[in-house]
Amino acid sequence: MDVAAATVAFAVQIYCDFSGYSDIAIGSARVLGFRLMENFDKPYSSLSTSEFWRRWHISLSTWFRDYVYIPLGGNRVSPARHAANLLLTFCISGLWHGANWTYVFWGVLNGVYLMTGSVTKGFRDRVSGTIGLPEQSMTRRAIMLASTFVLTCFAWVLFRARDINEAWYVWTHFASGWNFERIATEQFLLRQLPVAVAAIAVLETVQLVQRRTRISTTLGALSVVPRWSAYAAFVICLIMFGVYRETQFIYFQF
Repeated sequence: MDVAAATVAFAVQIYCDFSGYSDIAIGSARVLGFRLMENFDKPYSSLSTSEFWRRWHISLSTWFRDYVYIPLGGNRVSPARHAANLLLTFCISGLWHGANWTYVFWGVLNGVYLMTGSVTKGFRDRVSGTIGLPEQSMTRRAIMLASTFVLTCFAWVLFRARDINEAWYVWTHFASGWNFERIATEQFLLRQLPVAVAAIAVLETVQLVQRRTRISTTLGALSVVPRWSAYAAFVICLIMFGVYRETQFIYFQF
């Protein structure tokens, strides 16, 4: 259980860390009169891995698309060449993060995700239609969202691991150590776990809401009292749950 929980927690951590870091840069630039592109667009609400990579680290994904994937031929080639283009692009993306086999395999694995999704889309659509799950149905969308998140977390193991052996250990121990009695008795989990779960729930709720409307626009439309009450609530949450020790952003190492 600890391994599975840590994997999900890392997925949330790296998103909050890097997205927050990007938002600080965007906000600081806007104060100085510059407008930078958005770097994240609610990636964990994606319904496929290809959509995830259109929403995650948009500046880097766009660069690799424009300067590696498209010059290689993109998808305007044979299916075999298209698959090779995807794998090579993501392999280079992995190497960009560091000269370590974990990054290379992380890139290749994501390339395999996109390649498999592209090749099997027609088949999956036919099967889903046959069993009464059209693409716009809530059930199918929920399955697609959950499966995309699981595949992404599975790949994050490689990104976080120090070597292939460590990643393999994590993958092979997802199903071990599920001790619910310990959860009910361990004081640390009783104090910290509900806060963490509530914070993640709020994050994901905001992500889903922002698929339809921007929170900043909604707050800006409120009258003075409720708007500033919401701002005060945000500040209070930061004071209560903020981390005040010195920590380095994860992406500073890349």
